[in-house]
Amino acid sequence: MGSVSIPYVICSILAFVPALVLHEMGHAFAAYKLGDPTAKSQGRLSFNPLKHIDPFGTVLMPLMLMLMNMPIFGYAKPVPYNPQYFEDPRKGDLIVGLAGPAANLLPIPPLDGSSIFAFFCPVEHLPTYYKIQRYALPIFLVVVILVPQVLHINPIGAYLDVTAYNLFNLVFPY
Repeated sequence: MGSVSIPYVICSILAFVPALVLHEMGHAFAAYKLGDPTAKSQGRLSFNPLKHIDPFGTVLMPLMLMLMNMPIFGYAKPVPYNPQYFEDPRKGDLIVGLAGPAANLLPIPPLDGSSIFAFFCPVEHLPTYYKIQRYALPIFLVVVILVPQVLHINPIGAYLDVTAYNLFNLVFPY
């Protein structure tokens, strides 16, 4: 276990917490605009990070990954919503599912932005898609944690280099 610098911790928190809050707020806002009061009634339509903290996913797991000098990954409490409030539940589910990742750019399984695949999947193939999706989290964890340790390749870092880094350089060219 390597040492962790204070600036690294500060920058990580300043990037990680707002990303989680914006992600969950995106889900809550989309559901609310589609007619579902569930998230709002539970106080989840809020920019307050404390409303979205999951003790393990928001605090312990990112801290452990940081202390092991690994890519920081985490999650917040999922925003509750009820698709029965939506005019078109399938379309509403897609919009709510995409609203969070639209704030973070990672619509890959097991992350909830992957709900875009379910929308475009023919209805008769949805059961198979959902069976496969059950294995997305272990595969994702292997890619995020094991691949960098064993192969010394950071797939998330490579992805961010191509997306966020280039976007940052485009917006801030100096």
